[in-house]
Amino acid sequence: MIQRIQSVYLFAAAIWTLLCALVGLGHLFIGLIVLLVVSSALAIYTIFKYNDRKKQIKLCNVNMLLLILWYATDGVLPYICEQCTSSTRFSWDWFLPFASMVMLVMARRGVKADDKLIRDADRIR
Repeated sequence: MIQRIQSVYLFAAAIWTLLCALVGLGHLFIGLIVLLVVSSALAIYTIFKYNDRKKQIKLCNVNMLLLILWYATDGVLPYICEQCTSSTRFSWDWFLPFASMVMLVMARRGVKADDKLIRDADRIR
């Protein structure tokens, strides 16, 4: 079902990562923007995989890994490339992917709860 609470969490994660990508257009390296857009698209895709809960859990984990990769790349990039500008200035938009990761954890927890509920209901039958 699309009207589950984890769908709201996934949609919020997608919006926050997309907002970070749009705000960072002026000062982020293009690879970082692409990583954020892919993360946002993956969150939207995960919403529509509601029939396969195990796949939803895996996609949430992959999405969190993408955001961790974004933070790692964003932190290391200024030291590697002198011409590359990065967003390691700790402004409000730098924390949006972290909020998105929190939403992904909450969505994964909701998917696991649904999976447990379905397995318990099948066991009772």
